[in-house]
Amino acid sequence: MGILFENMRRAGFEFELSPPEVESRYSETNELLEPYEILTLEFEDMFTQSVIEFMFIRNGELIDQKNLDERLQMKFSVPTRGLTGFRADFMSITRGSGIAQREFEGYKEHSGDISPDDSSALLATTDGVATSYGINNFQDRGDI
Repeated sequence: MGILFENMRRAGFEFELSPPEVESRYSETNELLEPYEILTLEFEDMFTQSVIEFMFIRNGELIDQKNLDERLQMKFSVPTRGLTGFRADFMSITRGSGIAQREFEGYKEHSGDISPDDSSALLATTDGVATSYGINNFQDRGDI
């Protein structure tokens, strides 16, 4: 897809990409529900504190833990929206040695806000005139 997007950009097309969004639903009692997943993580013992902090920021709840010799296996119940961009961050924390497995758990009550990742930036790759159509949608994503 990256090749397609780059070819369209070079051909002069103007388009916008956005991150994926998780679909929520309402229960019969009009309560907001969101999808949850069981996330099984396996990593070396020395990364335990970093992984636990990382999962609690994403509203993860620890449900099981096992010692596997020099490795640790933890299971978390996490809202699906908390796992957007998860794999790259997890690999960075565990220095590439972590293993992650996701399994759909079901819909549960909305868990509240998840603090956004503030490590992104908006960049202009070329000089030129920008249309208001293109800029209008970017204003919500950046800080001035």
